[in-house]
Amino acid sequence: MWLIYILLLTPDTIKIAAVGDIMMGSDYPYPRLPENDGEGLFIEVKEVLRKADIAFGNLEGVICDGGRCAKDISAGYFFAFRTPTRFAPNLKDAGFDILNLANNHSRDFGTYGMNMTKKVLDSLGIDYIDDNDKVSVFNLDTIQMVFIGYYYGDGLNSLLEIDAAKAKVESLARIYDIVVVSFHGGKEGNKAIHLPYGVEYYYGENRGDLRRFSHAVIDGGADLVIGHGPHVPRGMELYKGRLIAYSL
Repeated sequence: MWLIYILLLTPDTIKIAAVGDIMMGSDYPYPRLPENDGEGLFIEVKEVLRKADIAFGNLEGVICDGGRCAKDISAGYFFAFRTPTRFAPNLKDAGFDILNLANNHSRDFGTYGMNMTKKVLDSLGIDYIDDNDKVSVFNLDTIQMVFIGYYYGDGLNSLLEIDAAKAKVESLARIYDIVVVSFHGGKEGNKAIHLPYGVEYYYGENRGDLRRFSHAVIDGGADLVIGHGPHVPRGMELYKGRLIAYSL
């Protein structure tokens, strides 16, 4: 599911294309990879992504070769994803400018997997945000736009720490013209298509109070909130004139 959101500015118009979870294929624990190294994966959407001033997506899993899995996937609901590095140019070809690494799969292969993913993205000229305070800044003529990412883990940018998130967004809003907040949270699967009120739990894990979090960061100065993680599209909301996409 993808979304185009247009921010109308005077005299400029900035177009942002945003998508949810991206996983081009995994070779762990056994190969589940598309043919031709995924060459045609984005063929139906790359025209839209390329036309945008900024194309954003959530990278679900690491891009690396080798390494040791940092998860115990013996239980049926734990998964680890490792996409070979030869697949990475597909992201550049599709038009992605920035990818979110603040999610529950970015450390599937520990520090090695995270560092290799960042190294590969750096080599392609694709920026990224993570849950340890790495923000991404875009200069569009006279407009400065910043992206920041949150998820329900224990990194510096946890969506469970709502007051801290609001304060951090307030500090960014004093510096940048446009603040975009990305979050990875909520239940997963077909039964999660409706956004509930309050805190969501998935297999006993706190996945966040997404309404409260999103409203708080907008109160703090965010201009756009992009959600992903449930693997199904959820509703969108205009709160104080700012768009919240609860799951792409």
